[in-house]
Amino acid sequence: MKALLASVLILGIAIQKNDEDFFKRWLDQDVVYIIAKEELAAAKRLKTPEEKDAFIQSFWERRDPTPGTIANEYRDEHYRRIAKANEKYTEATDGWRTDRGKVYIRFGEPDNVERNDSAGSATMRSGNNRILVPFETWDYRNIPGIGPAKLTFVDKTMTGHFELTLNPSDKIARFSNEDAAFMNSDPNNLLTMTETPESADWSRRISQYIAVQKPPEIKFRDLKAMVNVRLAFNVLPFNIRVDTLRGPGDKSIVPITLQFDSNGLAFQETPQGRRASVNVYGVVTDLSGKAAYEFEDAVLLNDATFFQRFITLDPGRYKLTVIARDPGNSNAGRVEQVVTIPRPQKKLSTSSLMLSDILVPAAPSETLLDNFVISRYKVRPLVRPDVSRSAPLGVYLEIYDFSTDPVTHQPDISATLRIFRKGQGLEVINVPVTVEDLSTHYIDRLLFAKSVRVTDLSSGEYLVRFSVTDKIRKETVGIEAPVTIKD
Repeated sequence: MKALLASVLILGIAIQKNDEDFFKRWLDQDVVYIIAKEELAAAKRLKTPEEKDAFIQSFWERRDPTPGTIANEYRDEHYRRIAKANEKYTEATDGWRTDRGKVYIRFGEPDNVERNDSAGSATMRSGNNRILVPFETWDYRNIPGIGPAKLTFVDKTMTGHFELTLNPSDKIARFSNEDAAFMNSDPNNLLTMTETPESADWSRRISQYIAVQKPPEIKFRDLKAMVNVRLAFNVLPFNIRVDTLRGPGDKSIVPITLQFDSNGLAFQETPQGRRASVNVYGVVTDLSGKAAYEFEDAVLLNDATFFQRFITLDPGRYKLTVIARDPGNSNAGRVEQVVTIPRPQKKLSTSSLMLSDILVPAAPSETLLDNFVISRYKVRPLVRPDVSRSAPLGVYLEIYDFSTDPVTHQPDISATLRIFRKGQGLEVINVPVTVEDLSTHYIDRLLFAKSVRVTDLSSGEYLVRFSVTDKIRKETVGIEAPVTIKD
């Protein structure tokens, strides 16, 4: 009898584990590209197999275009696309995991595809011949909620691995910085004969990307209501940092970085380590009180307790209000900050000076505007402006509206990077800035990314100053940011 009971218990545990494995696979694979953040947060709170089965049934019913019938056309088409993605786009990994597979599953078959299956020479719209790497450009006449879109996938390494890119020049083989500068001197150097100037418009491309990432209708109504309620105290303390980067047209791309105090979070142990959930609602209002941007996120935090969200804003002065609540312990917090978005000027300028504790090249799997991914780098800015002197201090910024030599098509730029003791004007470090440091082109800008050793500095407050000079136009612009060095 005991043996029978033991067998039943073991079988029950195995069935439960299989149910858990199935539901996890369903979330992580089957619906990973179509599930809303709120749905995912709710799904992760479910405990019993019955709750999970009911969730899956409800998930598909909400998307059924013909409710009340046996067939669910949306679900059937979704699984057909997964199978097709695995058949057509498998590379070193399953097709559904690739960039082409992701786009195909989300948006279906493009209306037209331009393919360049092998590296070779091609005549561009400018009349110049360029060496192209393998690429595909997918043309959608209309994506619901987005409109027409051209999406380019590039096999930069010529290994069969195609990456979605926002930069049309990525399909052109690069041999030197001079070659890159020459291509950037005329937009037609970037376009094949079948492409139009509109397809090279970075503003249009990044607007499409942001439209794809457009948040769904606000669900955290309780947090939204708290915008107009003053909290007596913050039991979920957090800090925010706002930076500005040049965006499409007159707009700026605004990374908003949050860092939570771990003492206010209800961490739980998971197979992936300690995790805490936080619901975040933010609203940006103009001087009249009109909402210019709303966002919400169901955030899963690890021990680092950082989160970042990108938005776009027109030039102007705004108030940012962020409300956060941990559903595990109901702790809530609120932070407000004034945000000023500059209007682009046709003269030498820079982005924010972003001091960071993480500054590394972005991995191939990380895409533009993912958490902390900016251009070609992963940059985690210092929300609280302090850093241990045992760790390198990352310095990142972008340089805009520089001039180029009419013959070489290259800029003539110099820069200085210095660290001063705050309040004393005493220079303590003069960091060499080389030509190579200023040679990274990305679309219409130069990228500066450098890690600085601060091990020789004593604890205290400092100012980091960056100055850049356009030698052709004889323009100089400077920017500074504070930092505290700690033991």
